[in-house]
Amino acid sequence: KLAAWNSASSMGTARKESIGFGTQTAGVYCGGVTPPSSLVVEEYNGTGFSAGTNMPANRGVGVGAGTATAGLVSNGEPTPSVATIEYNGSAWTSGGDMPAARRFITGFGLQTAAIGAGGLNGSNSDNSYEYNGSSWTALPNLNTARRGAGGTGSTTAGIVYGGYTTTYVANSEEWDGSSWSEGDDLNTARSALYSFGTQTTAVSAGGQNTPGYLTATENYDGSSWTTSPATMGTANAFGGSAIQAPGTAGISVGGNNPSINGTVQEYNESTNIIT
Repeated sequence: KLAAWNSASSMGTARKESIGFGTQTAGVYCGGVTPPSSLVVEEYNGTGFSAGTNMPANRGVGVGAGTATAGLVSNGEPTPSVATIEYNGSAWTSGGDMPAARRFITGFGLQTAAIGAGGLNGSNSDNSYEYNGSSWTALPNLNTARRGAGGTGSTTAGIVYGGYTTTYVANSEEWDGSSWSEGDDLNTARSALYSFGTQTTAVSAGGQNTPGYLTATENYDGSSWTTSPATMGTANAFGGSAIQAPGTAGISVGGNNPSINGTVQEYNESTNIIT
């Protein structure tokens, strides 16, 4: 199996802390900091970006889940919010509020079956919640309270990894639909990373750790993390990620290194047979 990162067309509006959902060839990237905080939505078709319908309120570093025509955004900054808004590809509508407000929260899943976990509102949170398309329900807490983690998967098979407590975090936690259990540690602790894939094909890329920004990419096979020879062409953090199962195609969009940028990089895996 071979893997590589390649540069792609830049975003129309450079930004950090955007919220992404969808796939590598049909993704939506919302809000963030441009600066200042932004309503701007851009849609990616695998080749370039086009303008989507602006968000009804500024939002960044919140939960993003779903597809380009059935997605959601919940929580986030500039003021930690409980509000959930849903996107149908052309318009935003209000969804059910999350019980607690926070920013730098991670999330994954679908518009009708999503998970939100961790985050920050005064202190790091270990709370996690599930969305059923209309309301959020409290789930068992994460084992480690954290903010700025990566996350991917589904409501019955998900994973949260990395983040920040009082230091950069390497540990991962797997969700099986009823409880969180400890998984293997990342080889490189990091927060504000790019994440995509499934619980058994998760990818961790970029992010931040002392003394700066990372290019390192790691792959999870359901039991252990392996450092990939494929590194990002540009070190970056605090951007948006789109998810395409089973983790063979992902994307990093925008970020900060050390200034706000619109850099886009695509990740692909393939198998070569030489005859």
